[in-house]
Amino acid sequence: MTHNPDARTKRNGWIARTLGFAYDAWRVRFDRVGFARSVGALIGEECRILGMTHETFGSEPFLVDVGRHVTICAGVRFITHDGGVWIFRDAEPNLDVIAPIRVGNNVFLGLGAIIMPGVTIGNN
Repeated sequence: MTHNPDARTKRNGWIARTLGFAYDAWRVRFDRVGFARSVGALIGEECRILGMTHETFGSEPFLVDVGRHVTICAGVRFITHDGGVWIFRDAEPNLDVIAPIRVGNNVFLGLGAIIMPGVTIGNN
């Protein structure tokens, strides 16, 4: 019997990835604020995130800054990067739309709201 360290490394890598995905899925469901913070979103104290998915904070979650005492309802999406501008790349090769999103304190983001790049929502 030959010893194959590459097979063990692959198996251990697969196990680690599987456990990581399972843990992330658990956090998205049961520790939403903790998960949002772990992917880079700035989330203030006393916030609630209802019905979160992996897509809630978009492709650049580190560009999302949420204040204190904010409720984010199910289906809310923070879109920090507008990939739709690629259709203009022939005419404008450097065109890109990436911008931070800021949400103030005491804000309620209702069911299915889509917050676009560069938007600032004030307090109250």
